[in-house]
Amino acid sequence: MEIIATGSPEFVLGFELAGIKTYNHTTPEEIKELAKQQIGIIVVEEKTMASLEPDQRKEFEDSIQPLFVTLSKEHSQETINKMIKKSIGIEL
Repeated sequence: MEIIATGSPEFVLGFELAGIKTYNHTTPEEIKELAKQQIGIIVVEEKTMASLEPDQRKEFEDSIQPLFVTLSKEHSQETINKMIKKSIGIEL
């Protein structure tokens, strides 16, 4: 399983520099297509998730395989720890 990042070009730049595969997908359909691939974690820009319809956002947030991680200035370390625990079943 791999990790990918998706969002605006500015958002994914840091992930690209770290060697993580990135996509500039921002529509629900494009993100759903990514989810069908063998991807373990999809890191999504917060403004991309905020632009989705509430039911689509909930579908992505509730997904376990792949795990969607939304990054923003508002998310705390506690939120990310909960997502990791949901994904792998243990607390780090």
